Amino acid sequence: ASGGEAGETGERPALVLATSGSTGRSKCVPRTVGQLLLGAHAIGASLALRSDDVCMNVMPLFHIGGILCNVLAPLASGSGVVCAPRFDPVAAWRVLGGRDGHPAVSWYYAVPTHHQLLIAAAPQGPRPRRLRLARSAAAALPIAVAASLASATGAAVLPTCTRARAERTD
Repeated sequence: ASGGEAGETGERPALVLATSGSTGRSKCVPRTVGQLLLGAHAIGASLALRSDDVCMNVMPLFHIGGILCNVLAPLASGSGVVCAPRFDPVAAWRVLGGRDGHPAVSWYYAVPTHHQLLIAAAPQGPRPRRLRLARSAAAALPIAVAASLASATGAAVLPTCTRARAERTD
């Protein structure tokens, strides 16, 4: 195939996503079903997702993290997902706590701004009983925010890795 229409497996794109443009201009990137499934299984394995896990998705579905990490990875691992129609930190705490008819959430993946808004809206009282992991997306999570998030949620916090630049001194 030509023109970037086929992936490594020769499949046609299942969807085309725009990049954020963090390294220059935004680009359109095609993703095949095979690529999406491979990514979903890799994420599920790396997070050790189990059938009793439930993800809270607050990411938009035009973001690869919303699609791949928060929807496809849980489904590929046989676990569940609760999708919020929009981000509302007060409602997110109810979902995290398994209230309003939602199953209790065991993990979520969101951008640093979402984490900071959750911290600011943290209710007094007990922390979510099943939440085991808060994963950060798209940008570096400041250490102080990660510590506050861990304190507010009682969950392990997995920040986004950033490429470290080593400076030569010789």
